[in-house]
Amino acid sequence: SSSSSSSSSSSQQCTVASADGLTTAAIVHRFAFNSLLKRMSVVIKARGPLALELARHLGQSLEQQTKAQEQGVLFVVSKGAPEVLEPLLKERPANYAQQYKSYAAEGARVIALACRLLPLPSDNESAATSYTPPGSAVSFAALNEIRGLSREEVERDLVFQGFAVFQCPLKPDSEPALRELAHSNHQLVMITGDAPLTACYAAARVHIVTRPHLILGHVHEEKGHGASGGGNSGNSGNGGN
Repeated sequence: SSSSSSSSSSSQQCTVASADGLTTAAIVHRFAFNSLLKRMSVVIKARGPLALELARHLGQSLEQQTKAQEQGVLFVVSKGAPEVLEPLLKERPANYAQQYKSYAAEGARVIALACRLLPLPSDNESAATSYTPPGSAVSFAALNEIRGLSREEVERDLVFQGFAVFQCPLKPDSEPALRELAHSNHQLVMITGDAPLTACYAAARVHIVTRPHLILGHVHEEKGHGASGGGNSGNSGNGGN
């Protein structure tokens, strides 16, 4: 992934529907992945049974559930490095850090997942701005209102949903090849974008780390403060966690 000096967003809409057509979900805004912020988010408009289920899942009142069923819901879905999403969560499990670190220490790549409902855009629209283009999930006015939200406004008070844990086994010939290099007095070095614990696990398996290790990190980098979290302009990093 390439780095970026600022966050980036886009509003190209993508809509999917269930086979019966009762549920639709449309990505109406994106905060692109940024390798300095170590996270990305999308704003989604959902209608139908999915909207009702989300309202129930996120603890909305019966009145709010009814509104969700009638008008749909607007919500944000975020993913990122666990240590970066942690301070953005409304609440977190007591063993949050212990859990993701234990996965990483076993060589897994761990991504934290979170979401929250957003207020629906205001209904104060003129005839010109209330028009909803074909294939669009929201009107021009609503889209402009959503575009005006900063990352700080969207990526806060998130509700933790779980960890996505990915195992990336070593290639069969990696360990033998690096063992031979180590035995022939070559210096082995690894350059990686993985989390430190994940990297140390892999390095130990291929004879790069051969003794107890100490991990030092920059506090701002660990919290995703390498770049500004706000703003809707600038170049984005490509890819994701």
